[in-house]
Amino acid sequence: MLLSFVIMASLASRRRKGGRGPSWTDDDIHLMLDQVAIVLPQGGNGWTKVAALFNAEEATSVVRDADSIQRKFNTLTNTRKPTGHPERPSGVARAKRIQREMENKAAVVTLGKQDSDVPAPVADSGGKREFDPKMNLIQN
Repeated sequence: MLLSFVIMASLASRRRKGGRGPSWTDDDIHLMLDQVAIVLPQGGNGWTKVAALFNAEEATSVVRDADSIQRKFNTLTNTRKPTGHPERPSGVARAKRIQREMENKAAVVTLGKQDSDVPAPVADSGGKREFDPKMNLIQN
Protein backbone atom coordinates (compact mmCIF):
# COMPACT_ATOMS: atom_id res chain seq x y z
CA MET A 1 0.00 0.00 0.00
CA LEU A 2 2.77 2.41 0.91
CA LEU A 3 4.66 1.59 -2.28
CA SER A 4 1.67 2.42 -4.50
CA PHE A 5 1.26 5.76 -2.70
CA VAL A 6 4.92 6.63 -3.36
CA ILE A 7 4.58 5.68 -7.03
CA MET A 8 1.40 7.78 -7.42
CA ALA A 9 3.08 10.76 -5.71
CA SER A 10 6.11 10.55 -8.00
CA LEU A 11 3.89 10.37 -11.10
CA ALA A 12 1.92 13.40 -9.95
CA SER A 13 5.09 15.39 -9.36
CA ARG A 14 6.37 14.48 -12.85
CA ARG A 15 3.18 15.71 -14.45
CA ARG A 16 3.46 19.06 -12.72
CA LYS A 17 7.07 19.57 -13.84
CA GLY A 18 6.31 19.13 -17.55
CA GLY A 19 3.25 21.39 -17.57
CA ARG A 20 2.82 24.86 -18.86
CA GLY A 21 5.15 27.63 -17.82
CA PRO A 22 4.28 30.62 -15.64
CA SER A 23 1.61 33.02 -16.83
CA TRP A 24 2.34 36.37 -18.40
CA THR A 25 1.56 39.36 -16.19
CA ASP A 26 0.43 42.68 -17.67
CA ASP A 27 3.81 44.16 -16.73
CA ASP A 28 5.62 41.32 -18.52
CA ILE A 29 3.47 41.83 -21.63
CA HIS A 30 4.14 45.57 -21.77
CA LEU A 31 7.86 45.02 -21.15
CA MET A 32 7.94 42.43 -23.96
CA LEU A 33 6.11 44.81 -26.31
CA ASP A 34 8.63 47.55 -25.45
CA GLN A 35 11.51 45.26 -26.47
CA VAL A 36 9.76 44.07 -29.65
CA ALA A 37 9.08 47.70 -30.65
CA ILE A 38 12.77 48.53 -30.22
CA VAL A 39 14.11 45.55 -32.21
CA LEU A 40 11.28 44.94 -34.74
CA PRO A 41 12.50 41.35 -35.26
CA GLN A 42 12.43 39.84 -38.75
CA GLY A 43 13.74 36.35 -38.00
CA GLY A 44 15.15 34.03 -35.38
CA ASN A 45 18.12 36.25 -34.55
CA GLY A 46 15.81 39.21 -33.98
CA TRP A 47 13.65 37.23 -31.56
CA THR A 48 16.79 36.06 -29.75
CA LYS A 49 17.80 39.70 -29.32
CA VAL A 50 14.32 40.52 -27.98
CA ALA A 51 14.63 37.65 -25.48
CA ALA A 52 18.05 38.89 -24.35
CA LEU A 53 16.74 42.42 -23.81
CA PHE A 54 13.61 41.13 -22.06
CA ASN A 55 15.56 38.89 -19.68
CA ALA A 56 18.11 41.64 -18.94
CA GLU A 57 15.39 43.81 -17.39
CA GLU A 58 15.10 43.64 -13.61
CA ALA A 59 11.34 44.22 -13.79
CA THR A 60 10.68 40.84 -15.39
CA SER A 61 9.52 38.11 -13.06
CA VAL A 62 10.40 35.08 -15.24
CA VAL A 63 13.18 34.25 -17.71
CA ARG A 64 11.63 33.59 -21.14
CA ASP A 65 13.17 32.11 -24.27
CA ALA A 66 12.79 33.55 -27.78
CA ASP A 67 10.14 31.00 -28.80
CA SER A 68 7.99 31.81 -25.78
CA ILE A 69 8.18 35.54 -26.49
CA GLN A 70 7.40 35.06 -30.17
CA ARG A 71 4.43 32.77 -29.36
CA LYS A 72 2.98 35.32 -26.92
CA PHE A 73 3.44 38.16 -29.43
CA ASN A 74 1.73 36.11 -32.16
CA THR A 75 -1.10 35.26 -29.77
CA LEU A 76 -1.62 38.96 -29.08
CA THR A 77 -1.56 39.92 -32.76
CA ASN A 78 -4.02 37.16 -33.68
CA THR A 79 -6.50 38.07 -30.91
CA ARG A 80 -9.82 39.38 -32.21
CA LYS A 81 -11.95 42.02 -30.58
CA PRO A 82 -14.52 40.30 -28.34
CA THR A 83 -18.08 40.38 -29.66
CA GLY A 84 -20.14 43.07 -27.95
CA HIS A 85 -17.12 44.90 -26.53
CA PRO A 86 -15.90 48.07 -28.24
CA GLU A 87 -12.31 47.79 -26.99
CA ARG A 88 -9.56 45.22 -27.42
CA PRO A 89 -7.87 43.61 -24.41
CA SER A 90 -4.77 45.22 -22.91
CA GLY A 91 -1.71 45.05 -25.14
CA VAL A 92 -3.52 43.69 -28.22
CA ALA A 93 -3.89 47.03 -30.03
CA ARG A 94 -0.25 47.88 -29.32
CA ALA A 95 0.92 44.45 -30.52
CA LYS A 96 -1.04 44.88 -33.76
CA ARG A 97 0.55 48.32 -34.29
CA ILE A 98 4.02 46.87 -33.76
CA GLN A 99 3.18 44.02 -36.18
CA ARG A 100 2.32 46.59 -38.87
CA GLU A 101 5.65 48.35 -38.22
CA MET A 102 7.46 45.01 -38.62
CA GLU A 103 5.64 44.36 -41.90
CA ASN A 104 6.51 47.85 -43.15
CA LYS A 105 10.16 47.31 -42.23
CA ALA A 106 10.21 44.09 -44.23
CA ALA A 107 8.40 45.55 -47.25
CA VAL A 108 10.34 45.93 -50.50
CA VAL A 109 10.61 49.58 -51.39
CA THR A 110 12.11 49.47 -54.87
CA LEU A 111 9.84 48.26 -57.66
CA GLY A 112 11.11 48.31 -61.23
CA LYS A 113 13.92 50.55 -62.42
CA GLN A 114 15.90 53.03 -60.38
CA ASP A 115 15.91 56.73 -61.35
CA SER A 116 19.47 56.36 -62.61
CA ASP A 117 18.37 53.51 -64.94
CA VAL A 118 15.65 55.55 -66.69
CA PRO A 119 16.96 57.40 -69.76
CA ALA A 120 16.20 61.04 -70.38
CA PRO A 121 12.98 61.70 -72.29
CA VAL A 122 13.15 61.92 -76.09
CA ALA A 123 12.85 65.45 -77.47
CA ASP A 124 9.54 66.42 -79.13
CA SER A 125 9.68 65.55 -82.82
CA GLY A 126 6.78 67.66 -83.99
CA GLY A 127 4.05 65.03 -83.55
CA LYS A 128 5.97 62.15 -85.13
CA ARG A 129 6.33 58.92 -83.25
CA GLU A 130 9.85 57.70 -82.63
CA PHE A 131 11.11 54.46 -81.25
CA ASP A 132 13.37 54.84 -78.24
CA PRO A 133 15.57 51.70 -78.13
CA LYS A 134 16.75 52.35 -74.56
CA MET A 135 13.22 52.14 -73.18
CA ASN A 136 11.72 49.73 -75.75
CA LEU A 137 8.82 52.14 -76.15
CA ILE A 138 7.35 54.28 -78.88
CA GLN A 139 7.53 57.91 -77.84
CA ASN A 140 5.16 60.64 -79.07
